[in-house]
Amino acid sequence: MSGFRLQASGFSSDRRKHSGGFTLVELLMVITIIGILTGISVTVVRQAYHTARVARTNATIAKLDRVLMEMYADYENRRVPSPNFTGTSPEAAMVTQAARLWFLRDMIRMEMPCNKAEIEAGPVNFSFRYEYVNRNTGLKEIGTTGFVSAPESPLRRLYAQEMGKSNNDYLPAKCLYLVVMYGNPEVRELFQDREIATDPEDNLSYFVDGWGNPIYFLRWAPGLALSERQPNVGNWSSFTDEEKNAVAVNKPDPLDPTEVGGFIESCNFTNNRWEFTTNLITEWTWKDNNNDPQSSYVRGWALLPVVMSSGGEPTDSFDTMKLASCVGDVEGNSNDAIIPTVDPFYFPTLGSFLPNKANHAVIHNHSARR
Repeated sequence: MSGFRLQASGFSSDRRKHSGGFTLVELLMVITIIGILTGISVTVVRQAYHTARVARTNATIAKLDRVLMEMYADYENRRVPSPNFTGTSPEAAMVTQAARLWFLRDMIRMEMPCNKAEIEAGPVNFSFRYEYVNRNTGLKEIGTTGFVSAPESPLRRLYAQEMGKSNNDYLPAKCLYLVVMYGNPEVRELFQDREIATDPEDNLSYFVDGWGNPIYFLRWAPGLALSERQPNVGNWSSFTDEEKNAVAVNKPDPLDPTEVGGFIESCNFTNNRWEFTTNLITEWTWKDNNNDPQSSYVRGWALLPVVMSSGGEPTDSFDTMKLASCVGDVEGNSNDAIIPTVDPFYFPTLGSFLPNKANHAVIHNHSARR
């Protein structure tokens, strides 16, 4: 009987010995599993937040794109006062058409600026160089018109009052806000308060993406490689004139239906006003398969404004674009004033330095799905 008790007592002691808790291995396994599950949860939550920010940014850029596209389309039918050059010759008609085109481009520059310097520069004075046939000699000669003044834009004056207090931070973003809100006051209701931020230093507002970073803006960027909505010229330096003109034929500039084109040959800053001499001379150097002459100078093609976000990445990579956007200097120009970019193709690589989709999370309005 006592043996039975000893055996029972031994069984009870062994049970208490092994039922006191988890072993160290079991605890490590549980901690590891919890860590893995926590990591997965954090990753999923982080990805969900990122996806939400991307969606919010896309929605804001889509609204900005719609407003800007409507503004840009209106310029195709915009009435711009332009001089009528005397005479009934084809040359007089061509120069009159050229004046309208360049006055219109200057108007767009003033009403859709992406840099403070473009706002500060008033309307440009233009002269035009053209080729004509001397009726007395039958020889081709070069003529140059006197300077004519492009019309002023009331919006530029309004922008100038606001940007006069700017601290020069986020200039393209602040310009975008002025263009959208001052040019179209009724669109304010399209945007939520969280889509707009205000710089406390100068009290100027700008649109922000889902991460709270400024949304930047370029009026035109012919060198933009990531665009699916305007021609991609690729490596500009490798393109021949024929290839560049082919781009213009496939998608011509809607602002230049007569293809009068031209390019800014020289500039000067006189009496606080820019004077541009525009070259309209075309040299017929080759013929196509139909034996039709083709111009050797590069004609313009359709360009659309660019609206972009850094996609949550640090905005340092956009600083160069901030400083270089839409303004520049002409080689050999002795004046220190910054030249407003009236010619969309004056800087053919403008936009080419923007990050591409392969190595950057940039979100933009040049996707085909828009």
